[in-house]
Amino acid sequence: MKDIKNKSAIDTEKQELLLDLIIVAVKGFVAIFQNKEEEEEDLEDTCKAANINFSYLLGQAIRQWQIPEDNWHVSEAAQELWKKITSDEEISRFVYKETFTCAATTQIPCFLGTKRKFEALNITTFEEKEKYAFNEIFISEHTIPVSDIRDAIVECYKNHRSFPCRLRGEIRAILNKMHITRMLKVEDRRININTKRIATLSSYPQYGSIYKYLKYTTDNIYEEICKKCYSDLEYSKERLENEKLQEYKNFANTHSWAKSIDISSIYSIIIEQTKTNN
Repeated sequence: MKDIKNKSAIDTEKQELLLDLIIVAVKGFVAIFQNKEEEEEDLEDTCKAANINFSYLLGQAIRQWQIPEDNWHVSEAAQELWKKITSDEEISRFVYKETFTCAATTQIPCFLGTKRKFEALNITTFEEKEKYAFNEIFISEHTIPVSDIRDAIVECYKNHRSFPCRLRGEIRAILNKMHITRMLKVEDRRININTKRIATLSSYPQYGSIYKYLKYTTDNIYEEICKKCYSDLEYSKERLENEKLQEYKNFANTHSWAKSIDISSIYSIIIEQTKTNN
């Protein structure tokens, strides 16, 4: 399943149907795990072994939630490249495997599929007038991870399952705290903290749980996560041959939007327009 786009008005009726599904999925998730005390990895194995994988179902349902338009963001590098290779289309209209027509022949660093190591990076020529999938180059990165939202919803359900109306409102509010950033896949590969981001925030301990943090905080969650997880990114996952490192550095020096491929330098993902809401 793919992330819902922000190119059209939110369909309230479908959102409510999706909320029904999320509540059923979290009910099943809790029913399977409520009597278990295993580590998280063991819980996932338990869920996979069940007749219905409620963890997967819940995660995919969360990904389908149509978040407020202001909760979508784009990195400066992604926007710069997008303007270079497209004509009049807005990047906000595209996600996942949707295709666009390349407006200018351009060399672009690409990863194959979900590979994350820079040894799998290839500088590929994208031809003018040819069609390409959006996710060959870009990614819609959940700045607030789906797993964090899931954990908050699970706690919310446990607290309010006896009050259906309140439960729906609370879960809806949590889902609307999600933020997604369109960025280059090469930028995404520079990120070091990919899960449990809420727990890394300096203001988190005073709330004690993800659910309470998302419910009560008045801080700008998105901006705080950007500072913590998108800034001053070092790359130490692998060692590359000097020849390859120099190739990446040379490319980065001649393409302002490609600074992220110079893994010998610290990199920060700069957001084109920082929102002020949670």
